[in-house]
Amino acid sequence: MRKKRRSIAFLASVSLAAVCLLGALAGCAPVEAGPEEQPGGTVRPDERPDERPDERPDELPDEQPELTLPDWYRPESASVFSLPPQDGSTPADYTALENYAYAAGKLACSPAYHVDSLSKATAKVLILNVEQEVRGTKDFKEGVLVTSTVSTSKNMFAPSKAVQKYYGEDQVVVRGPASDDTADWEGGVEWAAGEPLEVLGAAAAEARYGVWAGELTDFVVTEDTVLSADVQAEGDGYVLTFDLRVEGDDDAAFYYKKQMVTMGELDAEPVFTSVRLSVRIAADWTPLSVTTEESYSSKKMVTADCTGVTEVAFTYGEAAVDLSAYDSYFRAYA
Repeated sequence: MRKKRRSIAFLASVSLAAVCLLGALAGCAPVEAGPEEQPGGTVRPDERPDERPDERPDELPDEQPELTLPDWYRPESASVFSLPPQDGSTPADYTALENYAYAAGKLACSPAYHVDSLSKATAKVLILNVEQEVRGTKDFKEGVLVTSTVSTSKNMFAPSKAVQKYYGEDQVVVRGPASDDTADWEGGVEWAAGEPLEVLGAAAAEARYGVWAGELTDFVVTEDTVLSADVQAEGDGYVLTFDLRVEGDDDAAFYYKKQMVTMGELDAEPVFTSVRLSVRIAADWTPLSVTTEESYSSKKMVTADCTGVTEVAFTYGEAAVDLSAYDSYFRAYA
């Protein structure tokens, strides 16, 4: 597959084409388009201000501070990416793809956040239904990012595996658990204190573990990888829904498949039939949660048909962040 990159200014300078709309989600109200903008008048030099009193308000509204991207290391995103507007507009004024880019930019500007994820997959192997559960966390504060992934299963076709990673300046440091006995992982994994399992450059880490952990999702989301998209109002926020292309040159799961091979010890990259993303955001584009529904086949000795659902939740603020692993271990490799 050829990699497709989008510049950070992509959406700020280019008007995206409208994407196909899906039917309304259950319990969600459709977003109505705002009123059409009317052209403004031009004041001629010979017009006196007192002849046009309504066009010069006594007080101008306060300008919102310009949002800028912090000077933290972050590889260029393969997905759409842009800083959210500061002009008083809301997600109702934009397409789902534009809103995704703004949500990704909002996350990149967040000084501290914590992420919890839970994935549950079912694989039909021969006459067996094999269950697998993957729990993950991300902790970020001012450029320091530590993640953990713990995958457990009671079947040989879905191996158990635990890794903790530090994402630093153009490198990823990986360590495993202190014990390979999954019974010892109950109540929390104790991580190995010895040498790292791997120290990878950003490109090598991408080839083994997928997109950079600071991305909004594990998938490449662009106008080329989106089959259909929708934006709906939901409570005080919005939900963005995307059906993604999962094959060919514009494969949204291109990097995600590499992560699955590494973590699942698969014989080959899985073959996807569908991926649907539901991204919930606040009115200021702050990401709140992501739900991924996927269907695919994978091969580890035998081929299995699989379905999976992943739920991701974001929490913001320093109080939610735990970087003790960085302080006690990864700092030595920073």
